[in-house]
Amino acid sequence: NKEDFYSVPKTTMKEYVSEPYKWTYNKDGGSEYFEVTMSVPVVEDGRFVGVVGIDIELAELQKMVADYKPFETGYVIVVSNTGARAAHPKKELLGKPVGDDTPEVKDELLSSIKSGKGFQFEKTALATGKVSRLFYMPFTIGRTNVPWSCAIVIPVDTIYSELRAGYIVAMILGLIIIALVFLVVYRISRGIDRTVSVLTSEAKMLTDAAVAGRLDARADPDKVSLEFRGIVTGVNGTLDAVTKPLDITADFLGRMARGESFERVEGDFQGRYREIVDSINQSVEVLNGVIGMIQSLITAADDGRLSYRVDPSKFSNNWRDIAEGLNKLFDNLSGPLNSMGQFIVRLGRGEIPEKTSHQYKGDLDVIMQSVYML
Repeated sequence: NKEDFYSVPKTTMKEYVSEPYKWTYNKDGGSEYFEVTMSVPVVEDGRFVGVVGIDIELAELQKMVADYKPFETGYVIVVSNTGARAAHPKKELLGKPVGDDTPEVKDELLSSIKSGKGFQFEKTALATGKVSRLFYMPFTIGRTNVPWSCAIVIPVDTIYSELRAGYIVAMILGLIIIALVFLVVYRISRGIDRTVSVLTSEAKMLTDAAVAGRLDARADPDKVSLEFRGIVTGVNGTLDAVTKPLDITADFLGRMARGESFERVEGDFQGRYREIVDSINQSVEVLNGVIGMIQSLITAADDGRLSYRVDPSKFSNNWRDIAEGLNKLFDNLSGPLNSMGQFIVRLGRGEIPEKTSHQYKGDLDVIMQSVYML
């Protein structure tokens, strides 16, 4: 998978957070969510085995930012590494980059945000004419390598009315950043850690069950949160698809070992599963053909039709060899019987028959010699 949510944790072995984006989970439209994707690497014995991720709606962060007004007249902005607004009092600005209204500092501002450096400047509101100072301070989410920034916007006259504006602003910024980072990381890490732990436990249970031959074991979707139940049900569905052909194969081999009748397997199978089922059905046809061949020879022998032979061309490879071998067996048995019958018939007519020129072996030769003594 080349998507960032997978490739970044795999390469860095650290958490990943995407740029904010708008998304709808209904193909036919519906509610649109403003969210980010977060993923963490799953490591077992120091080896990367996959990622676990979650889409997080930013509505709660947006509400927190909208409700917070520093010095009653200021406001707070949270921006991503590329400068996109992740939280802003004005919802219509979400997802849009900062700096468009201050082109004289836009490039320097975006560069500072991307590199994780602090930046501050003043701007004049076009609507009110008031001058505000913007303080951008970087922060990171977890152990990601991509810094975001939190900005506090305070009117200049409010700043100068405080005794030590710099100290107050720094303190407020620090508190805001700590609260935001703690809230986001704590809630996400707790949820993901628990989910990873449950998924790992269920995966181990399935592995142990497979080793023990308990192919009917399945993971419990109710043990994980609703967002991750699709993973568990998907794994269970995969196991169902895998074990069904195995059950069919085991049943076929068991019936063959017990000498029971065979029936074709019907059902909708795809790919390699279709090949397995087709192979079983071919085996059913061949084995039923061999059984029918042997039964026809037994019936012919019971009826005294010693000239009856099976058709080897209906079979291939070793099965054809078996058919030809059975025909040869009947040849070896019917030959002496026919010779004895002709010899006795001629004796009955008062003739003195000559011995056959064919040399029989073993018990057949003993029987023929006994007939010649008549």
